Amino acid sequence: EINRLYPYQILNPKGQIFSKYPVRLVSDTIYTKTAFTTVCEVDIEGRKVTVVNNHLQSIGLTQDDKELYVELTTKPDSIENKLGGAKAITHKLLRAFKQRARQVEAVDSLARSIGGNVILCGDINDTPNSYAYHVLKKNRHDTYLDLATGPGYTYMANRMWVRIDYLLSEGDMQARYVNVIEIRSSDHYPAYADFE
Repeated sequence: EINRLYPYQILNPKGQIFSKYPVRLVSDTIYTKTAFTTVCEVDIEGRKVTVVNNHLQSIGLTQDDKELYVELTTKPDSIENKLGGAKAITHKLLRAFKQRARQVEAVDSLARSIGGNVILCGDINDTPNSYAYHVLKKNRHDTYLDLATGPGYTYMANRMWVRIDYLLSEGDMQARYVNVIEIRSSDHYPAYADFE
């Protein structure tokens, strides 16, 4: 069924693209074992749209870290007994923020060098009040902010309810519809947009 709906596909191990229109891989950048940027050019009836698909650095929390986070956020008085674990989580957060800052600057520079109609999408692994988001959002449209209401959570697990997946655009196209689809095919909810 998916092959019939989206006959043009880029199926590399990191970023996969399924398209109704001819698509070609422009570049693949792998930052770390889990962080990458895949750039594809889609030919929509003679008009070029560049899709920059991202999975930027995650925090790398283990299951034990997640369980500790749940405990600390449900029983704040337990922090004194779990101070070592709380510090370890903080160090992971800081390391991921620094790595993501370098990655997002590279993505922003790449997208600006391409110009034209560009869709920046994917798992940025950071919230709308983060440095990573503000670098990518500058002079671009956030489809969710333009058209939707509410928090738009794309990740809801382990007492973390955040929007960390985005569809940003630049150029002469405009989003007409956006939604976060509440289906569980991974630990994230997919974000969906129609552009004109």
